[in-house]
Amino acid sequence: VVRAVMDVEMPEDVVPGSLHVKVAAMGNVLNRLVHNLGEPLDFPYENGDWNIASMAINIYVLNYLKETQQLEHSMKEEDAVNFLKKAYQTQLSFKDKSGAFSIFKSGPRSSWLTALVMVTLYQAQPYIFIDENVINEARKWLECQQRENGCFKESGKHLTKKKGGCAIDEVAYNAFILAAFLEMGVSPDDPVVKMGLCCLKESIKDLQNPFAAAVSAWVFTLAKDMEPRAQLLHYLDKIAIKEETSVFSSLLISSYVILAKLTVTGSPRDLRSASHTFKWLVEHLNYYSTFSSTQDTMVAVKAIALYSKCVYTHTWSSTVSIWSPNDKVVFQLTPHNKLLYQEMVLQDINGKYSVKMKGTACALVQVCVHLSCDKYLSGVDVEHVDYKDNRVFVYVRKVREILGVQLRRALFGGFFCPCFHCMSLPPQLHKNIPIIHKLHLVQEYFVFNNKAVNVLIYDYNNPGYFFRSLLLFQTA
Repeated sequence: VVRAVMDVEMPEDVVPGSLHVKVAAMGNVLNRLVHNLGEPLDFPYENGDWNIASMAINIYVLNYLKETQQLEHSMKEEDAVNFLKKAYQTQLSFKDKSGAFSIFKSGPRSSWLTALVMVTLYQAQPYIFIDENVINEARKWLECQQRENGCFKESGKHLTKKKGGCAIDEVAYNAFILAAFLEMGVSPDDPVVKMGLCCLKESIKDLQNPFAAAVSAWVFTLAKDMEPRAQLLHYLDKIAIKEETSVFSSLLISSYVILAKLTVTGSPRDLRSASHTFKWLVEHLNYYSTFSSTQDTMVAVKAIALYSKCVYTHTWSSTVSIWSPNDKVVFQLTPHNKLLYQEMVLQDINGKYSVKMKGTACALVQVCVHLSCDKYLSGVDVEHVDYKDNRVFVYVRKVREILGVQLRRALFGGFFCPCFHCMSLPPQLHKNIPIIHKLHLVQEYFVFNNKAVNVLIYDYNNPGYFFRSLLLFQTA
C-alpha cells in the first residue's frame, strides 16, 4: 500500500471560468503516448528537428508494444504507421543532394540531425517502406565528416549550444553520432566507428561535462566496452544529487543514464539503480506525458520505454483511490485495461488531495490543473502584434538569450493559406524593430462578422511559454 498527499494551489492570474482539475490513473507510464499514437508531438513540426522527433517517439512506443506483445491490443498500429508514412515524406523535404539533412529547408547541413534521421529511418523499417539509399547517403555524408583523429566535424549551426538545458560540447556531439551508427547495428570494429570510439576514449580522460559523460556511457554500452562505461557511470554517480539514491537535475542526463544502464546488460543491480532515476523522470512528465522540449521528450520516452520493457509483467492488479475535500474517485487497474487511459474531473479545485494505491504493480497517478492565464514568451517580451496590409507585425519590448522563436497563426472563416501556419522568426530580434511576416491567403467564400483569431509566438524548445494576441482581419 502506498499513500501520498498533494496540495493543489491556484495562481492569481486565472481567467474566470477556465479552471478545472482532472485526475488520471494508468497502469503503464506510456499509456497517454499509446493513446496518442499516430499523432505528432504537441509542437509544430514544420522543421526537420520536430518532425523527426515526433517520428522517433512513435517508433519507440511501437517497439515497446511489440516487444511486450501488446501491439495488437493497442489497436493503434494503423494510426501510427500512417503517421510514420507522412512524417517520412515530410522529412525528405529537409534533405539535400549530399544526403545530409537541415533543420530548416535550405538551411545549413546538420551532422547532429543527419545522424538522428539516419538511425530513426533505420528503426522505422519494420513498420514502413524506407528507401535504403536515403539511409546510405546520410551515412556516407556523416563518414565524410570524420576528422583524422576519429572525431566528427560539428557541421551546421544549431539554434543553441544547449539542448534540454545541457551543454553540447565536441565530446557529446561525437558520442551522439557514434550512438547512431551503433544503434543501426554497425560493428564497433567498423573503421569509422572504431576511430570514433578511440577519439571518444581520449576525450573522456579529463571530462567535466555530465551530459557528455552520460551520452558517452551509453555509447560504450552499445559498443559493449564495459571499462570506460563503468568509469563514466562512476563519475556520474559521484556528481548526482543524493536522495534515496542517485538522481540528476537534468532530464536528458537522467534519460541517457537509464539507457546506459539498461540497453545491453539490464542486470538486477543496474535495474535497481535505474529505478530511482526513472521515478524522478516520470514525476516530471506533463499532462500529455511529454516534456517542455522536443529533445527532452524524445530521449526520455526512449528511456521510459526501455525501463518499462525491463519491468513488464503479464499478471498484476492495482486499485487507486483519490480523495479531495468533497469528492472521491477510484480506478481499477488490471491487465485487461492496462492500455486504457482513464481520466475523471474532480469537483474540488483548491485543497489537499490524498492518494492511496494498493496492489502488485506500479501505477502513474496525475492530478492536472487546467486553466487559462496570461503567459509571456520565455526569452522574448512581446509588446504587441499588429496586422496591416496582409502582414503581421511583431513588436518586441525586450530580448534575452533564446533558442529561436516561432510564430503560429490561425485562419479566419472563408480563407485558407497554401503555406504552413507556422513560421520561424530570426533569432536576431531587436527592440522596437518589428519583424514582418507577410500572409498569402486565398478567399474561398465570404463569411459575415469574422471573429478575431489567435496569433501565438513562442520559444522553439519551450512552446509552453507563449505570447498570445487576438487579431481581427478586415476583409473587403
